[in-house]
Amino acid sequence: MRLLDFAGPRKIFSYLGCLLSILSAIAGFGPYICIWLAASDLLAVAPHWSRATGIAIYGWVGLGFAVLSVVLYCSGLLLTHMAAFRTASNMRKEAVRHLMRLPLGYFDLHASGELRRTIDGSAGDTETLLAHIVPDAAGSLTMVLGMPILMLVFDWRMGMACLVSVLIAAVCIRVMMSGQGRAFLKEYQDALGADVEDRHGVCSRHSRGQGLPADGLFLQGLP
Repeated sequence: MRLLDFAGPRKIFSYLGCLLSILSAIAGFGPYICIWLAASDLLAVAPHWSRATGIAIYGWVGLGFAVLSVVLYCSGLLLTHMAAFRTASNMRKEAVRHLMRLPLGYFDLHASGELRRTIDGSAGDTETLLAHIVPDAAGSLTMVLGMPILMLVFDWRMGMACLVSVLIAAVCIRVMMSGQGRAFLKEYQDALGADVEDRHGVCSRHSRGQGLPADGLFLQGLP
């Protein structure tokens, strides 16, 4: 069975939730557009700022887009949670049905607590995946694809400058996370961990020959 098949009739809710997450990301572009339009109006009449009469309208429209984005996102999460809860519930039921068909010798080798943790843990991970990770990934992908298009449409020169800076940052991260950069990060993290352990050891030294750590002596003075 496929994962969404466990959701039964509620499988459609997962697709609708991802669609609403995408629409939420698109609506999230609205405030940025309104800010750009307001700034353009101000710069067009500078220094006579009073002539820019449409700024208030852009502000209210931007607020409306922000509220719409939140409503769409929450609605999408509601639908994906409905599908995820049904999926997790049916997975637990199907796992129990499978256990009922196993020979008794299987339960001599596997403790009931271990089986319960495995079933509940797997169902819980699936619930998190369908309820949060998948719709968030859909919205994030929409944001990643839409933001460069938005920048290039409104001002291609500024958009190119932003994209070049992003590429430079990606190259720097790539260099830092590979080869000598990765070795340096590992050495730095190991040194940082050793420093924390040393500090903890200093704080835990026995004091005044009483056989109590320093933090224990501190706790003695507390009510």
